[in-house]
Amino acid sequence: MEKIKNKISKLNIRFGVQVSLGSILAMFFAQLLGLKYGVTAGITTLLTVQNTKRETLEVSLKRFLGFILMVITTYLLFNSLGYNIYVFGLFILFYVLLCNGFDIQVGIVSNAVLASHFLLEQSTSWNMIVNEFFILLIGASMGIIINLLTPIRTFNVKENQDMVDYKTKETLELIGLRLKGQFMTGKEGKDPQLNELFIDRKIRDLDLDLDRLNRDLVEASNNMVNSDEAYFHHYLQMRYSQINIMKLIWTNVKKLDMDISQRDHLADLVIEVSQGFVESEEVELILRRAEEALSYFRSDDLPKTRDEFEERALMYVILNDIIGFLELKRKFVNTLTREDKKVYWNCDKIDGVIYCERKEEYKR
Repeated sequence: MEKIKNKISKLNIRFGVQVSLGSILAMFFAQLLGLKYGVTAGITTLLTVQNTKRETLEVSLKRFLGFILMVITTYLLFNSLGYNIYVFGLFILFYVLLCNGFDIQVGIVSNAVLASHFLLEQSTSWNMIVNEFFILLIGASMGIIINLLTPIRTFNVKENQDMVDYKTKETLELIGLRLKGQFMTGKEGKDPQLNELFIDRKIRDLDLDLDRLNRDLVEASNNMVNSDEAYFHHYLQMRYSQINIMKLIWTNVKKLDMDISQRDHLADLVIEVSQGFVESEEVELILRRAEEALSYFRSDDLPKTRDEFEERALMYVILNDIIGFLELKRKFVNTLTREDKKVYWNCDKIDGVIYCERKEEYKR
């Protein structure tokens, strides 16, 4: 019983309604124009409508290409060998091979039905060709129109980018505050253990968000004729890599025990990374600060105890991970075109200087 309920819940009622409505309208218009075999327009609509807009347009284009091949093949075969079922079988053989060769298999069924009308009428005259063309045109057009008018789940690239940026910035800031000895938990209490669980959950939520956005992008891209898929896919890959580095940073931060001077420098750097996180060009400045911090670590007095040595070694690893984190951002920014920066980062270049308008922060 549970399996039946699950199957019923998965029924795409919207898809069934749009196909039914499109087929009825296609047959109505075909009859209104006085076309022979007008009911076939409804079948064509049924075969044309797909789950996404992109698929519907691709299927329609391939079906029209297949129609041209069908007309040429039937004209040559029927007029040279006669109008009978054996020649029609020969047509099917050649037509299937041609469609496979041109990768337009989706047009085989509907165009084979149209070809059967030539056999029934014993004619491939111009009038019959026009008749079949209009059947295809009405059926395919109605499929496209119904599909385009159907509401779909939209995917806002900038909105989703802002959400990921904000959550990553927030998590980095929490890690920086942890280094300063400020155990933020999202509540009034400042318990170290709760703080650890709180940041763990923030990082886990970011992982889940990226996975969900990746799935949503795949679904949405099929419903966009001109999508921002390439940009956002590249952006997600950059963020995936950064989150993996953030996990390493957080793992090492949790191991730090001693309150030494280098810890404050490291905390300030992490907080600065979080504050400049949403700017596309801020990465260069922060990278220079990180490299200066690295020089400071190298030139500072040597550790005096084993514990201090291990602590300094951990902070050195964290600092290098921060530089790696920033390098990923710089590499990504360097691949962006000027148009990308204007559209996704609100940046423009004026008199040789790049200005970035700070985006409104994502509100949870």
